[in-house]
Order: sequence, then structure tokens, then C-alpha cells
Amino acid sequence: MLPRGVPLLKPNDHRGLMARVDALRADPRVRVGEIGVVKGHPVPVLRLTDPTPGPKLKVLITAGVHGNEPCGPAAALLYVDQLLADPKALAGLDVTVVPAVNPTAYIANTRRVPNTPGPDGEDVDLNRTFGAADAPPEAANMVRYLTGRRYDVALDLHSGSAKKRGFWTLHRGAEDLLVPAMARFAERWPVLRKDTKSYTISHPGVGTSTNRSTLKDFVYAQGTPRTVTLEAPGSLDYMQMVLGENAMVHAIVGELRAQAARGAAVG
Repeated sequence: MLPRGVPLLKPNDHRGLMARVDALRADPRVRVGEIGVVKGHPVPVLRLTDPTPGPKLKVLITAGVHGNEPCGPAAALLYVDQLLADPKALAGLDVTVVPAVNPTAYIANTRRVPNTPGPDGEDVDLNRTFGAADAPPEAANMVRYLTGRRYDVALDLHSGSAKKRGFWTLHRGAEDLLVPAMARFAERWPVLRKDTKSYTISHPGVGTSTNRSTLKDFVYAQGTPRTVTLEAPGSLDYMQMVLGENAMVHAIVGELRAQAARGAAVG
């Protein structure tokens, strides 16, 4: 749901994204920083923490690793707007959001990092370079920022081709979280239900892949026990991709909170 008076970020609107980030600097509930600068473009990081006493679940949300998947940055900023619009939504959470990991590709509306050749001679796919010694600065910034940081769950927002007819997730260590979360999500949204090229689907909307050196894998290696790539199907229009991916974030974080509450009750 869109908070009243808050427009959806337009596709690949980097100027609009940065304007939204700059506006948040005036909000005392949001800590705005930068994890680095890429070709003159700052990479902002936002942090929102429930101010009430008590333990917090730490959530990392990243987006814009692939610049031609603009629903991710829009869904991430929408989630920030929702947390600010409803204090109950932030209860018990410490949320870190990096809405545009790869600003040069986002501006150019390209999957790969522009003018940055990889081993195959083509521009490099950033999501195959996290942790690599020769990683481009877009990945090196994230590696530097995330090294030694641990979260309860990390969600990296992406989208897939128009051939995909449902939302899906790819994960490390998160099946117990994703199976119930995606079952609830599937009550209102289509989900991928069969294996597809490079993905193995274990439950509706829940899958794994053989790709490595992804942002998901790097965060997992740093000690975050559940890391997830969220994928929106390109068969939907932009608004539905954004709203659906945002709904997936709510479903997964909601299940994380529910499991934590059950654990506290048992303890």
C-alpha cells in the first residue's frame, strides 16, 4: 500500500531517488549515510530503528544491483515510507536500506556495469563479483561496508524476464522462513512453481541457484544466517512488480518477527 501523498519512484529515476534520500535527511527517525561514491554518484544507506527499549531484529534490504531492474529501488524506498507512516511497522526492528547499490547501471538502465569490462570482454555483471579481488568499485563499496556486519535476514531486490509468470526467491539458509512467508504471499500474488533455467524450486516461490559471488552469498559468508534474493516477474507492469516485491518484503519480515516471538514465548 502506498502511504498517502507519497508517489511511487519512477523507473530508473536516479535524480528522484536522490531527492527522496535528501528529503529523508531532515527526518530525525532516519539516519542517512553513504557507503561510497561511484563515478561521482554517492551510494546512500538509510537506517531506521525502533526507538523503544528492547532487542531488535536486524534487517538489511539492498536493491539496484542490476540497473535494469528498477522495481527493486522503488520497492525498497516504498518500504521506508511505510515504516515511517506506521510506527507499528517498525516495532522491534533495526532496518538498513541501500536503495541503489549500482548507481551507474541504474542511471544507464543496464544490467551490467557500464564501461567496466569483465573477463569475457563484456561489461561485468556486478552480482558475480562480490568478494572478488578485482571487483569494481560498485561491489567493493558494499564489501567494505558489509564486512563484519551481521543481520538476522538480508533481502536483495531484483526482477526477472517477461517469461517468468510469478514472483520467486533464491536463498541461502532461509527455507524455514520463506516457505510460510511465500505461502501467505501466494494468496494474493502469483508465484513461480516449477524449476526454470538455473533455478531449483523446492516450494512455491522458494528456490535456490548455483550462482556464486552474489551479494546474497557475500552477506551469508559474513554470518547472516538467512540471505534472500527477491525476484519480481517481468510479465507484470512496473507498478505491480514494485507493489508485489514490497509485499514480499513485508511477508518475509513478518514471518521473521513471528518466529522470533514464538521463540521468545518458548524461552
